[in-house]
Amino acid sequence: YSVALFFPFAVIGSFVYRFVQLLIYAVIGILFSKLCKAKMSYETLVRLSAMAVTPAIIVDTIAETANIRIPLAGLWYFLLAMAYLFIGVKTASRGKGGDQMTGETPPQN
Repeated sequence: YSVALFFPFAVIGSFVYRFVQLLIYAVIGILFSKLCKAKMSYETLVRLSAMAVTPAIIVDTIAETANIRIPLAGLWYFLLAMAYLFIGVKTASRGKGGDQMTGETPPQN
């Protein structure tokens, strides 16, 4: 019975945790976009961050379900997400210019 009361708070807490994680990863994405000379909006980087953390969440879910313990799992998941984020930004930087995720063209200076 107590599990039924705890579950909604666990879901909300997980959502808030992941949302804050995406916001932080998008800031790291800004650094990646400057490194790759890609002009991407923060909103776009938040969406790209959501895609980048998905493989880590899937691996974590499978490992937890199979009762497999991965040493330094948090570090490996972070590195996996950063690799996907960097690849996403790098791929977008090879486009025609502008924000490849939204199609917006940045203002010319």
